[in-house]
Amino acid sequence: MRNGIYSKDDLAPRCGAPRKGMLLAIPGLLMIVCVSIARSNEPSAANIRLINCRIKPAGQVTLSANQSGSIATVPQEGDQVTTGQRVIQLDDELAKAALAVAEKQAENDAEIRHAVISSDVARLEYEQATELNNTSKRAIPTSEVRTRKLEYDRSLLLIEQSRHQQEVAVLKRHEAAAQLKAFSVNAPFDGKVVKLLKKQGESVRQGEPVLELVNTRRVRVEGFIDVSYRERVAAGTRVQVESELPSETSSQSISSGTIVFVDSVVQPVTRQLRVWADVDNSAGTLISGMTATMTVVTAKQPAGEKQASTR
Repeated sequence: MRNGIYSKDDLAPRCGAPRKGMLLAIPGLLMIVCVSIARSNEPSAANIRLINCRIKPAGQVTLSANQSGSIATVPQEGDQVTTGQRVIQLDDELAKAALAVAEKQAENDAEIRHAVISSDVARLEYEQATELNNTSKRAIPTSEVRTRKLEYDRSLLLIEQSRHQQEVAVLKRHEAAAQLKAFSVNAPFDGKVVKLLKKQGESVRQGEPVLELVNTRRVRVEGFIDVSYRERVAAGTRVQVESELPSETSSQSISSGTIVFVDSVVQPVTRQLRVWADVDNSAGTLISGMTATMTVVTAKQPAGEKQASTR
């Protein structure tokens, strides 16, 4: 250095060996930095944990009366019902009587048998007249032969009409059976009666709500994921849900389910996607209206590692 200025020789390495070492060290440093950046841009292989997910009923319906009438039987609030169980029954005595009449009419084939016998008689009379005229000319006037022919044709139409009436009677029987069935309403799924709008003995109009039914065995858990995870979460992806409701016990049960829906529209402010999963709630630990933590299982578990227990 001369007059405070470094010369070219001052800037050069003072020996060859250290210089080589620097040349080897710098590429190594660059390689480590590049690998770290690349790895930081790769999506994490860990599971995705969503908090403050909303628990909603998987099924909730308001059941109404299909006919006007008086309520004969209805469950109470809080009752558990199963799929296909009769939950609303109206007074159906008149409908049962109408079905009994329709069944009798559908079973009655006397008109058809009478028409067939009458047709056989008309056919014989026409054939006899025709044969007699063939053996003895003009034994029976031509007008009489034509009349007997018309009577025979008419008898064939009567058979057709009787069979048509029989078919209509069968259809009316089906109609009466459907009318009778409409006086009762069955539960569309397993659930609990959460609200009773009409009581036993009250009159209802057709289409008037009677009770509200909620599916408690399965729930819908809804949350939001960052858009960067969109390729890792799809319909059918397994999830584990734990209620955020405080528990008196130290451990809380974990319920299993699967992703059913992944929104295709990103929230403009948060850049998140709405997702929801169908989750088993046989244990009844997930209460609608509360929040839960949902873990989307996207990481591969090591062999031998046990899955979280579900109830």
